[in-house]
Parts: sequence; C-alpha cells; structure tokens
Amino acid sequence: VSSAFRHGNRADFYLGNQKVPLDRGKWQMHENSRRGFNVLTLDADSQQVCSAMSYDTSTSGQVASAQLAADLNALPEGRVVLIAVRGSGLEGLHSAALRALRRVGATAVASGGRAQEGYALIGIKGGEAV
Repeated sequence: VSSAFRHGNRADFYLGNQKVPLDRGKWQMHENSRRGFNVLTLDADSQQVCSAMSYDTSTSGQVASAQLAADLNALPEGRVVLIAVRGSGLEGLHSAALRALRRVGATAVASGGRAQEGYALIGIKGGEAV
C-alpha cells in the first residue's frame, strides 16, 4: 500500500492478508522514519522476508538515491521486490536509481515523478512487474 502525503501518508506491506511488521525485529524501522522509498525483498520460494529498507529520496536525494540503486543492483536474480513510497520520494530519484528500478520490473518511473506522489511495485530482479 502506498499513499502520498495528502492521501494518508502510508507505505505498508501485506503477505497473506497479514501486515508485515517493520517496527520490530531484524529490520526495525519506526513508522515515522519510513518516508520515501520503502523496499521489502522476499525469497521467491519460501516467501520469507530477506530485507527491509527505507530510502528518504525526497530530503536526502543524492545519497539515498545512490544507496537505493546500489542495494537493488546487489540483489540476486529472481528476488521478489516490493516497493511502496510513503509521502514523497519519486522526485528525488537520480538516473542510477531509475535504471535499478527498471531492473526489478518498474516501468512507470521511467523519468522520475512528482513530489508527494504515491507509487507501489511488485517486481522480480531480472524480471517484470507482477
């Protein structure tokens, strides 16, 4: 689930009708610190969470965009990638991040986006959006 700042300001992930808790455990991220791109990766066979990260590309554009690109590029082929933008973040993407997003199936972010615009993706590294 992704919603822009003026439309709920959310980025949540669900597996089997259950919300994936990102506020405790290995990938502890407090709800208020998940502005921008939220990325959850899953093992395609077991559907277990492999990683969960947040990249604030709206206020830390260049650094966060570069880290997002590096992390997506480092994923193994076949890894399931879920992305939800919370609040804002599309406008801060740089070309390397856009290329990395296309490698996990993104098509709608070909030229970035507007401020405070929601975005969600279910993709596969080396594949297409689901």
